[in-house]
Amino acid sequence: MSIDDDWFCHREEGVICKEGTCGHCDGNKLLKDKKMNDYNNGEVWGWNGGDCPVHPESEVTTWFRAGLIHWGVAGHWLWKHANLDSDIIAFQVIKPYVEPKTIWVNEYSSGAVIAYASEETAKLQGAGRITKSIAVKYVEAKE
Repeated sequence: MSIDDDWFCHREEGVICKEGTCGHCDGNKLLKDKKMNDYNNGEVWGWNGGDCPVHPESEVTTWFRAGLIHWGVAGHWLWKHANLDSDIIAFQVIKPYVEPKTIWVNEYSSGAVIAYASEETAKLQGAGRITKSIAVKYVEAKE
């Protein structure tokens, strides 16, 4: 696969994946546009209407045609234009949404608890020795 054929995840800026392999995407939502804007850089972006440009759970400040400024999650607003005072004309991402990651945790009869990056590895390592295996979603803290 050449770099020109890479798919970029629609939810996590900069994640390169093949159709459906990043863990977030389904084939219908993948973007094949290497020149996506990184809206999560704190800049104010002008908006001419269209689909929501960021994850719907990202926190944004929005400027409306009527001159109002509001803060909230991106999915709360209507991003398509209808030539109304409520049209968004600019926005700024205040806090990008971070998709929780999943780890698999095996609890062994010995009392040991070990985390694995994939369900497959957890099953292989725990074959016949585990008392419990659970999936845990977590968000890594930024330092």
